[in-house]
Amino acid sequence: MRRSFDILDQHPINVARRAAGKLPANGVWFWAEGTAAALPNFPEHYGLEAVTVPTATGEWDTDYAAKVAAALDVLKRHDFVALHLEGPDEATHNHDLEHKIYSIERLSADVVAPMTEALRAAYDAAAAEGYAHIMMNCRVYLGNCCSDSGDPKRLAEALGDQKILSTIRYNDAATKIECGDFAAAYAYFAALEETDAMSLHKLAVCCEALGRRDEALAALARAEAMLPEDEAHAPERQMLALVRCRLETPDYLHDERYGELLTNCFALLRRERGAGYARFHLKWMLEWYKANRRYREACALLEDFPAEK
Repeated sequence: MRRSFDILDQHPINVARRAAGKLPANGVWFWAEGTAAALPNFPEHYGLEAVTVPTATGEWDTDYAAKVAAALDVLKRHDFVALHLEGPDEATHNHDLEHKIYSIERLSADVVAPMTEALRAAYDAAAAEGYAHIMMNCRVYLGNCCSDSGDPKRLAEALGDQKILSTIRYNDAATKIECGDFAAAYAYFAALEETDAMSLHKLAVCCEALGRRDEALAALARAEAMLPEDEAHAPERQMLALVRCRLETPDYLHDERYGELLTNCFALLRRERGAGYARFHLKWMLEWYKANRRYREACALLEDFPAEK
């Protein structure tokens, strides 16, 4: 299935479809018929118990509130619960926009809202009992570790929890890059004593934006030397290659090789690494589309990332 994209994406038919403003047919998805796999009994293998919610349907019209209530009830007796909600996915399979929107609205109102309140209540209860680590985890799960590094950062510092503190600082600096604050992000990534390929990638991006070309190339060289030449690290190698191409090609926005590298990398990141990695590169995708007057594709991409409109 993955190989089909490599074969079909630049096929002459798809090149012509793009030139005509049409979407490419660049993937093969095998579905339905097959042989049942012999898998171990999940509840017995992992020691989990199934919970029955009578009003759950597994579709867009499931009882979201009842499923959340059941999950929160389980947490009174156990440390872990897996809550599976299929509604938005089923609506997508059926090309049902109305119920897709409905499912997302229900997730926001009947799932995220009560879960958020439960985390706040847990934070308050932990504070009353003096469980500082539980307080910190509640705050992190509430989303503060990504952009708002206020309370959890101070709490992590007070506890000496360097792992969580490091994650908070890294995510905070990465968010600054997405927001265009390259100077602040550079100050963080340039000062790191222990680096990996992805922190060096972000350092190179900052240097690129700040006109530090030689420093950016040096960071890329160090990052490239760290990554194994295997399929598992192909997305990361393409991310590094993108930055290098921009640095070494002054007119990269009108270079088809860069456009091919960019679009292939973006598709690979969405497929292999998820929306967060793809969103990080959205700026350059839109820049490419606009420079080449491919406004239809830019608008279609923004439909997939509505928060960027």
